Amino acid sequence: MTRVNDSDVELAPAEPTVQQQQRGGPPGRLVAGLSGCVVLAVVCWAALPAQQPSGGSTMTSAIALDQVTDSSSRRMQETDSPHEARMFPMPREGGTPERGLEPAKSSSDEETGLWPGWPCGLGEEILFSKCYRTCANLTDNKYPFRAQPCKCCTDITCLKNVPVPPGKKPDFVVDCPAFDVGANGISSHRPYLPDCPYENEEMYQGLCYFKCSDLTMGKYPLRTGVNTCSGDTYKSNWTMGLGPCNGFGIGGTKCMPHIPKAAKMAFAQPGKTPGQAPLGASNWPKLNKDNVKMVNGMVSNAASKYQKTIK
Repeated sequence: MTRVNDSDVELAPAEPTVQQQQRGGPPGRLVAGLSGCVVLAVVCWAALPAQQPSGGSTMTSAIALDQVTDSSSRRMQETDSPHEARMFPMPREGGTPERGLEPAKSSSDEETGLWPGWPCGLGEEILFSKCYRTCANLTDNKYPFRAQPCKCCTDITCLKNVPVPPGKKPDFVVDCPAFDVGANGISSHRPYLPDCPYENEEMYQGLCYFKCSDLTMGKYPLRTGVNTCSGDTYKSNWTMGLGPCNGFGIGGTKCMPHIPKAAKMAFAQPGKTPGQAPLGASNWPKLNKDNVKMVNGMVSNAASKYQKTIK
């Protein structure tokens, strides 16, 4: 019996079946189509750039992201108009420049621009968080050391309270009306705080609030109350909120207004009444009768609505 190899036999192409005819032809056409897709995919893959190391790919992605961000920012600036809502820029914070680990210098050094009695005013000295006119100035430098609000001494040894021997002149002088005064000669006081910590703030009654000019788009730039901004015409007052921490009664970076800082520490507020340490405002804002009535009405209204919902 003769053995026939499969390679020696030439098979005639099979006739397409009815189902193959309905699907668009014999299987050869389907294989050819799939082969074309594979070739196209190989060509596209070859056209791609070579893969970079992880660091390079990360850098490329970062550059692409920056380009997208820059283009988006340009588009926003081109389409921005005065009538569209916008976010306020982050305010600049005031304060002394950064210092290194060098030895401390005198507070009267020309670099800092401070004076010997700082944070008290010129011609004053601090004693237990209050500012007094200097004993040196009050006594013509005969008793320059201040020991108490009413007591000036020749030097620090008077703090020992040693009895004065008979016939010897004491090394101190006690005079409350003359010594218990500030630089103005009227009364001692706590350190004044004339600077606001942020550039977008303004002083009002000893505290630093968000500038009315920024809160009202420049239409009502004058702060006339904790929650009131006014214009330069009659009756142009705009009130928003009730008390601090809401409406117009907010600080430059947070809800509550900021306690101001001592002179030379931040942004000066010329022409404004400064605050006083430790809380800034000597008289914190209080609700008047009209505000109390408004609050009572709001509480009553809310209580009645709540009662209706639970019935």
